[in-house]
Amino acid sequence: MKIHLALFATLTSCMALANETNSVNLLPSKDKELQLPYAQSQKIEFVCSWDAGKRPTVLEFTARIDTPAKEASTGGPVPLLKIELNGQLLGETTESGKPRLLNKPLKSSRDLKTAEVVWFEPPHWALMYCGSSNPPANDYTPHEGSPVRFVLDVTDYVNSKTKNEFVFTYHKTMVGEQTLAESCRATGTGEATVVFGEMAVRPRKDSDGFQPKSKP
Repeated sequence: MKIHLALFATLTSCMALANETNSVNLLPSKDKELQLPYAQSQKIEFVCSWDAGKRPTVLEFTARIDTPAKEASTGGPVPLLKIELNGQLLGETTESGKPRLLNKPLKSSRDLKTAEVVWFEPPHWALMYCGSSNPPANDYTPHEGSPVRFVLDVTDYVNSKTKNEFVFTYHKTMVGEQTLAESCRATGTGEATVVFGEMAVRPRKDSDGFQPKSKP
């Protein structure tokens, strides 16, 4: 039985890579999400079947700090996620100096006036506390761009037609003298688990660029 399962997995992988017009799903096919517990790392390998030198490539994912007791965006963002591709840190700009974050501005205002939303504070990408991947808006929600969706240009570090490796690392974030996980447990908002609702590498689309809201 194990041999049959392994063969099925291999065939499925090959079929997924054969069609260059499709994105490469980075989540296990049997799972709808990937959970990253506090202070842990996750390695994910993939093959880019197209020529990234000719077709710019992006990493698209949704991610949030899970607050299972609440549906609304309850706070954040918190800079805690380090992303590396083939040993290279994904910072706020590419090797050529262009913005890496494509689908929203790096900074956005929100109704809560104490601070703006900042999506990258070296070396970490920031995530928001959310009870779902489609949270209703509240005072913490950024005025521009999705609170949970990210599209990052990874063309500069992806290897074409060979193996690549992402490493997602959950930084050991502290809230005062408590870890973030301890703080969330104490306030009844879960284990501070980072949840990826979807994750894929694919060729870049014209629609990936951020479109500012038109002023009335």
